[in-house]
Amino acid sequence: MEGWIKLHRKFLDWEWYQDGNTMRVFLHLLLTANFEDKKWNGMIIRRGQLVTGRKKLSEELQLSERAIRTCITRLKTTSELSVKTTNKYSIITICNYESYQEVLTTNDQQNDQQAVQQTTTTKEIKKKEDPPKVPPKQKFDVPENLDTPKFRKVWLEEWVPYRKERNLSTYKPRGLKAALSGLDRMADGDVTVAIKIIRQSIEKNWQGLFELKDGGKPQARSSGYRSKTKLNYNKPTKNLQDAQD
Repeated sequence: MEGWIKLHRKFLDWEWYQDGNTMRVFLHLLLTANFEDKKWNGMIIRRGQLVTGRKKLSEELQLSERAIRTCITRLKTTSELSVKTTNKYSIITICNYESYQEVLTTNDQQNDQQAVQQTTTTKEIKKKEDPPKVPPKQKFDVPENLDTPKFRKVWLEEWVPYRKERNLSTYKPRGLKAALSGLDRMADGDVTVAIKIIRQSIEKNWQGLFELKDGGKPQARSSGYRSKTKLNYNKPTKNLQDAQD
């Protein structure tokens, strides 16, 4: 069996340290427990667990099965171990296994001190070489027809801040895709028209985006929000009267 375990000096103050057999059994289990998850007979034996039995432990430690049973019982009463027993074997779990392996420092005396130092040096080198992590920018997929630096700038620096200022909800991925696709259709793939549509809504204080009509006038359809600004289309009075007739 290869590798090592870490053991802090506070182990000297452990309540079972003066009990020779109990300490031997616990150290043996700590040394033989899985340091990573492994498959065994169709089961996953987790990190900090091992499959064993009283007879096997008795042979390995040269203690009687009765002494093994007594030690296991003591360790269970102080929550050092939990045991799942079948008629063929037992799965022993070392409680708080991570605390025995994580809290300790590389200054503790170990049988393989050189390996510990090599591991520490490798981590320090990697830390120096790795560049600082930069939070990824939010994904912003623009329809191919509108995907220009100018459109992106207008969308991100004019339309998005405008919506934020109006306390409108932030686009979720699906809503953002739908808004951009709708704008692409309204502008018929024309970047200039798309930018005019955006600025039209900002100028008119509208919540949504609407098609341009007759030189910049929106279609007569509701966006779910009515602007307080009255629109003047400069229609002749005669045409209005004819429409009323």
